[in-house]
Amino acid sequence: MSGPRSNVGWLSRFGIGAQVLLTAALALVAVLLVNWLAARPGIRQRVDMTNAESNTLSTASLGVLERLESDIQVDILYRPMNAPLTALGQEVLVRTDKLLLLMEEAANGRVAIQAVDTSDQEAWTLRQQELRLRGYENGLVISNGDRREFLALSGDLATFDIGNPVPESYIPPSIDQYDAERAIIGAILDVTQGAERHVYFTYGFGELDALESADNSGLGMLAEELEGDGIRVHRWNFLDDGRLPENCDAVAVVGPQVAWPEDMYAEVVEYVERGGRLLVAPETVPELLRKSDVPDLLRHFDLEVSEGRVMRPLLDRRTGLVVQGQQECEVHVVTGDLMGLHPMLGAMRGTGASFSVPITHRVKVGVQPPDGVSQTLFRSSPESWLDAPPCDRRYDAQLDGTFRSFPLAATVQRPPMVEQEGPKGLEAVPEIRIVALGSEAMFTNAALQNPGFRSADVLRAAFNWLLDREHRITVPQRAPDFRFLPMDRPRAVVWVMRVAQYLLPLAALLAGVLVWLRRAGGSRRTPTKSSSPEVGAR
Repeated sequence: MSGPRSNVGWLSRFGIGAQVLLTAALALVAVLLVNWLAARPGIRQRVDMTNAESNTLSTASLGVLERLESDIQVDILYRPMNAPLTALGQEVLVRTDKLLLLMEEAANGRVAIQAVDTSDQEAWTLRQQELRLRGYENGLVISNGDRREFLALSGDLATFDIGNPVPESYIPPSIDQYDAERAIIGAILDVTQGAERHVYFTYGFGELDALESADNSGLGMLAEELEGDGIRVHRWNFLDDGRLPENCDAVAVVGPQVAWPEDMYAEVVEYVERGGRLLVAPETVPELLRKSDVPDLLRHFDLEVSEGRVMRPLLDRRTGLVVQGQQECEVHVVTGDLMGLHPMLGAMRGTGASFSVPITHRVKVGVQPPDGVSQTLFRSSPESWLDAPPCDRRYDAQLDGTFRSFPLAATVQRPPMVEQEGPKGLEAVPEIRIVALGSEAMFTNAALQNPGFRSADVLRAAFNWLLDREHRITVPQRAPDFRFLPMDRPRAVVWVMRVAQYLLPLAALLAGVLVWLRRAGGSRRTPTKSSSPEVGAR
């Protein structure tokens, strides 16, 4: 009898084991099938249960991402920000990374995200050269082929308030504004749309050559920078080419040394008055500047340029004495406090970056336009003086006046000065935009080859503003700070962290011990004496 029972028990155990294995295999297949179905764009449904809808992209963003026809590469560049913004910078990066994941999903494979390891100096330098970055590190690079746009973490993605570190009146640092979604979508539009934007540089009257790359005084490197941004660069001479082409989006005048023909001057003025865009930088030599049409051209739009150049005292590091008469006296370092509040320099101002302006005239606003605004773009330090011609780089109290801060660049923004037909359909509303920089030297290959000058960053920002590369998309502003704890009470944060790290795990451990003790005590049963039928029978 023992043999058949053993066979039946073995078969029974084998059947039960087979059922368990089959059930586990079917469960695994079901999980994989559910995951596969959840990944199908046509089936997957997302539900954002956050109160502020922080996991939902705006309708405008979804429309842009769903209609992408080319691949977008996003490079994340980050190094810890300086105190007291270190933690907030990391928070903005984490939030932006989550936002990029939403965009990657909405773009159906058209958006690829890559985090660059900035701790690996060799790899970082190589990637920096590939992206043609100079100086900036914290932020995003949005690329579409050879076209790219940089978004600074501080200034583009978010703006910060460093607070007040004084203990008696302590105010914690905070995020003033978080605008990453609008900035990223705008950059994607920049690198995918509007490829045919044309800028015409005047040529043939002493101007710097926009297509010359070998000579230090040429503008070839600037042309390459603009081409990378989707801006086509052309030379234009009225005598050879006639009137400005219909596809002209802006005219650039960099350093003419003699007067233009009257028809050429009239063509430029009429183009701007109709709502055109103009960038001007005067010749550095006062005598040649006087012969050109630049002073009259700027005066026509209520701007003034000085014949003299702005200088600053130079401190000799070896002797500690102030020296004059050297070329370094003409290089001005523009820090954030010397920049105006114009949006053109918002990114650089937000990152605390600076740039240098070599050999510059004073450019100031004369009269405010009645229907627009003119404003100073950036200034020299208060220790500067205006060196009168012939500009010997030496201070003369009788000729050069007093030391003070001088405006070095200005902008004009106003409606057309002549009647224009109203825009039709999707046509942009015409608007005059002018950027006047006091230094033609900023444009040269020599300046762009010097990474400390950061001329390329300033000039790219100038052309982007000039061409109004601001997309009119409606993206709701996201909450700047998702913290629910009062940041003015640091002890509350410490208390919550201690509860999460220590008290909750300890409470869970104690609860587990109590349950174990209760179960162990309940399982101890005392055997009871009962009369057995067999014993009673005996």
